[in-house]
Amino acid sequence: MKKMALYLAALSFFLAGCAAAHAPLVLDPSFRERGITKIALLPIVDRRRDRSANIDLQQQMSGRVRKTLEKKGYEVVSARENLREDPESMERLMEMDPQFITSLGPEDSDAVLVVYVDDVLSDYKLIVYTFKVESTATLVLKSDGTELWRDKGLGNQGQAGLISGAFQLWDRSLALDTCVSAMFSSLPRTLSGTSHIALRQSTHADSRQAAIETAVAKVSKKEGETE
Repeated sequence: MKKMALYLAALSFFLAGCAAAHAPLVLDPSFRERGITKIALLPIVDRRRDRSANIDLQQQMSGRVRKTLEKKGYEVVSARENLREDPESMERLMEMDPQFITSLGPEDSDAVLVVYVDDVLSDYKLIVYTFKVESTATLVLKSDGTELWRDKGLGNQGQAGLISGAFQLWDRSLALDTCVSAMFSSLPRTLSGTSHIALRQSTHADSRQAAIETAVAKVSKKEGETE
């Protein structure tokens, strides 16, 4: 552990971008008045020109996107998960056509979200390892295809030295976290401001408490019958 700590202190350098709030590329002036609460998340779209970096973008990005949106108070549902098996539809998604995007979302959703991965760099030159990911997200209104919001994110992480596979995975994770956080930092929270993660935890706690109370009541009733 001591050797690892010294290694990190001597050889690590942090390149992750700041995820501070900023003005988005697109923001509909009436965004808040539309009362968006339920978002349909489509499969991650890989539109990289250079796809040499070996990474499962759906697995690495979708969970992070969902968690970030839920923290902002949105209910998130996955939509058209089998779309990745349809090359023609994925090609059309790359065109960012709002009308086509809305046609893919479920009827009960307020808006449809698409996340595009624009570039991924996984590079090890000399004694420096760098992992960088760039992405763009667009949110469109389900009812008429109005683009409600769009923004970009960048995550950049690296280390110098003889880097093991474990440290490379650590760098990837940090860069992906930074990219998603930066991309959605400009997305307004829901009017309720209630985190769906906290809501699920609260519901789980309530269910557990109810189960405990039911069990106690049964024991009390049994004891009363015994007496």
